[in-house]
Amino acid sequence: MLELAIALQHLPFLNSAERLQLMELYSGLDDLRRITARDMLQAVGRPYRGQEFDPEVLIQRVYRQQDWMDAAGIHALHIWSSAYPALLREMDHPPVVLYVRGELPQGPCISVVGTRHPTSEGRHAAYRVGFELVRLGYCVVSGLAMGIDAAAHEGALGGGGITAAVLGSGVDRIYPRGNLQLASRLLAQDGALISEFPPGTMPAKRRFPLRNRVIAGLSALTVIVEAPRNSGALITADFAAGKREVLVHQAGCDSVLGDGCRELVLNGVKVIRGRAAELIPAAHREGADEYRDD
Repeated sequence: MLELAIALQHLPFLNSAERLQLMELYSGLDDLRRITARDMLQAVGRPYRGQEFDPEVLIQRVYRQQDWMDAAGIHALHIWSSAYPALLREMDHPPVVLYVRGELPQGPCISVVGTRHPTSEGRHAAYRVGFELVRLGYCVVSGLAMGIDAAAHEGALGGGGITAAVLGSGVDRIYPRGNLQLASRLLAQDGALISEFPPGTMPAKRRFPLRNRVIAGLSALTVIVEAPRNSGALITADFAAGKREVLVHQAGCDSVLGDGCRELVLNGVKVIRGRAAELIPAAHREGADEYRDD
């Protein structure tokens, strides 16, 4: 099943929802030898427009990728695996496969995101939220971007806890390169680098919104620390809205770069103030105590 998931991910004419549909229809690589792109598209209800693939070339690509991942210490898990994050599976159109360096967090997660160009107040707030959340037993999830994301990861590491970074590239292609050392420290402290994109995939603008949906999907709660109106953090908030709780930090509401935060508040998103222990609703505290550092 994992090999099938990897193979489907290498077919660019399919989207996440269609790959999931095909995962429910087919059971392994041998199925790919018996079907065509036309068969696949017919199965998912989309017209055929000349798409093709060579099954033997695709299968050999899967085998080569698995060999390379084994050598590089990268592991993968398909959507029906017991190790696949349950919260992510509940999202619309979840990835059919995740690639991981390090260890997926076992405890509850909270996502912390924001602008790549924060104010000093926003950066400090993100660090404090990350620091305090891990002291309470949560894993901090963010996107390894410069700015708020990096500050949240740094706070989690400073608090002696676990943090996971979701990438818009392969887990072997750290982006931005300026956070390469942060990624190494994150892994050394039992954290994880996570991506739905195969190893070797370079970062591209179109991949970051997909990355943001995974950030939202891994957590029951997403905190927007500081975000202007055009921030990618608002894409994360959109993915979380309606399915997960979204909170805005007061620092973002007070910021000159906080138009996006203030817009979220006008749309009914709650503002959190004070220490992290005060911002976490009781519904999201269950399960964190066994991971907290007292």
